[in-house]
Amino acid sequence: NTITVNSNASGVFVRDTAQPTITGNTITTNGYGLYYHNSSGGTASGNTISFLPGAGSGRWGIYVQDNATPVITSNTILDDPTESDTAIALQENAGVAVHVTNNVVHGSGGDAAVALTPNTFGAGSVITGNQFTAGVAWNLGGTLTGAATLGAVNGQTTYRLTSSIVVASGATLTIPAGIKLNGQNYYSLEVQAGGTLVGTFLTGIADENISRYATYNYD
Repeated sequence: NTITVNSNASGVFVRDTAQPTITGNTITTNGYGLYYHNSSGGTASGNTISFLPGAGSGRWGIYVQDNATPVITSNTILDDPTESDTAIALQENAGVAVHVTNNVVHGSGGDAAVALTPNTFGAGSVITGNQFTAGVAWNLGGTLTGAATLGAVNGQTTYRLTSSIVVASGATLTIPAGIKLNGQNYYSLEVQAGGTLVGTFLTGIADENISRYATYNYD
């Protein structure tokens, strides 16, 4: 199938508890290529997703939200070099695992290869075997509501903060050696009352907040 979306909508929107197999499609979008919502799942494989050329930034190739648990494998996401878009967004709740394997993701400039929430690191998600354009950022931000250890994902150890990382009451975030957070704007690492942050900070941390525009290493 060939699907073209000219508006800020989804090429394929999977919701509720649907578990479809989506395979072999060519999707061109000005919004979302594939969007998984609620407690949906299934498998997306062998699809090619691209963005309408020069139609505006802020688009998403594959977006996974809430309690959705799809298997995303062997898809190709193409780049619009004139705009800044996100190839894959994993914005799931605590305790939810996704599988993202063997995809080929192209990007450039201000694109994000992957946008993660800290919950991704605590749920047993499998993100491996994917090919990403070198130098394209991986984004990280959101609220952690369980226990998670930041680590290498698909060989990536540097993450760009695109919103604050908030460690909620009762949650524990561990930042081991070798992880690098690139701060920007006013985004920070925030620990709420009752939250726990584990790690030895090499530089620049005061009151468990990351100052804007700073880069920090953890050891």
